[in-house]
Amino acid sequence: LAKVYRELSRFEEALNHQEARFDLHQDLFNQGTDLRIKTLQIAHDTEHVRQQAEILRLRTTELEALVRGRTHELEEYQLEAFQRLAVLAEFRDTDTGEHTIRVGDLSAEIAHELHEDSEWCEQLRMAARLHDIGKVSVPDAILLKPGPLTTEEFEIMKTHTTVGAQILSGSTYPLIQLGAIVALNHHERWDGTGYPSGLSGVNIPRCGRIVTVADVFDALTSERVYKRAWSQEEALDFIISARGHQFEPEVVDAFIAIILRRHPHLRAVVDAHSTMPARPHG
Repeated sequence: LAKVYRELSRFEEALNHQEARFDLHQDLFNQGTDLRIKTLQIAHDTEHVRQQAEILRLRTTELEALVRGRTHELEEYQLEAFQRLAVLAEFRDTDTGEHTIRVGDLSAEIAHELHEDSEWCEQLRMAARLHDIGKVSVPDAILLKPGPLTTEEFEIMKTHTTVGAQILSGSTYPLIQLGAIVALNHHERWDGTGYPSGLSGVNIPRCGRIVTVADVFDALTSERVYKRAWSQEEALDFIISARGHQFEPEVVDAFIAIILRRHPHLRAVVDAHSTMPARPHG
């Protein structure tokens, strides 16, 4: 349009139109610049927010790691304190607490033989060491008595299961929680004649069914003030004889497999039972 005005010699109109065109271009340029600036500002703000979020995430992760680390330390301290208490209880009537370690190791080995989860097996190794922690409440006159216990004394002895569970109760640490279950149930029997609750069969927690076999075998083969140490043959014979009565058959079978790997010469004890008529499971 400005070109047409110039050709018609209408220079004033051409100049005015050219100025208007320039102003329009300037406005469009300014608007475009503003848009680009705003776009850059938005991008900058977005990146700033992203960086702040990343910083917060890193700080949160670091804090969570710190909390996890401190929690783990507290759990380890708690476990160590309970283990020392358990050793103190065992020290009074066993070989300086080695019984608890052997029971834990054998329990874990049986659990592995039963194809339990590996992490659970290792938890059981430690939890089983706490099985007799409640004995701290049993008087020496009963715990170390060389002769048979009276009915009243045996009732007091049996309380070490419930006391042990009470000592270990209230923890949020899964290992200690497992220890409480072990402490409460390691004297239950497959046929329901055990204590403290008279549970039977699969109503007995799996950890209790495993630990009771390990505990009885090690107790039988250990010397106490009130008994001599049984030979491994005698102890194995007892465990097999109590299969399906005192002990879960599957757990006994796993235990036998372990013992025979350690001591192949004990095969004769197992074979002697395999020739006997099968007894009904109570």
